[in-house]
Amino acid sequence: MFTAGHFPRDITRPRGGSSIIERSSLYSVFDEIVLLEYLTPETRQQLEMFNRKKEKLYNDTMQELQLEFRFIWLFDTREACKVAIRSRNG
Repeated sequence: MFTAGHFPRDITRPRGGSSIIERSSLYSVFDEIVLLEYLTPETRQQLEMFNRKKEKLYNDTMQELQLEFRFIWLFDTREACKVAIRSRNG
């Protein structure tokens, strides 16, 4: 369902960032841009399910290999960042 695509030349189109981040170092090991215009409620749910499974696979693999690394999937948009900034500024 989700595959790599072409980066749009129009950088003003609303987008979100999908990242897998190592929890203790906050090092991003996987990043991609998702154009929000292509996300319906159904495809957004599928995107989340796919990436939650990827997060679980990363974590299960690290545990199986007895490595200390643990990962989290994050999806953020400019709107989410604006809301976070507004909430901190009161």
